[in-house]
Amino acid sequence: MQLAGDCSIAPIGRVFKGDQQVGIIMELGKPIDVTRLDLQERKELTTKVIALVDSLHKKGLIHGDIKLAHILVAQDGSIRFWDFEGSQLELTGSAPPKVKH
Repeated sequence: MQLAGDCSIAPIGRVFKGDQQVGIIMELGKPIDVTRLDLQERKELTTKVIALVDSLHKKGLIHGDIKLAHILVAQDGSIRFWDFEGSQLELTGSAPPKVKH
């Protein structure tokens, strides 16, 4: 999530059980309810998702599990990914390195 920068809901902490990380604390994001969107709003959302994917790929990351459930509306109104469990570095095809604090 940290490598994704502004393409990700911002992580603000981690949850540990002993020495093992078991969760992430992140800024609040709001799910997108497409049933409440009219046709024009759905087209605009599609354009935003395409731009989000493009921006993530420019950072050298592949999300790996793009679906509406993994996109949230951030507090600033932008759309952002979360749940990067299946993500990979584009050039290596490997999982991003664990960030140590």
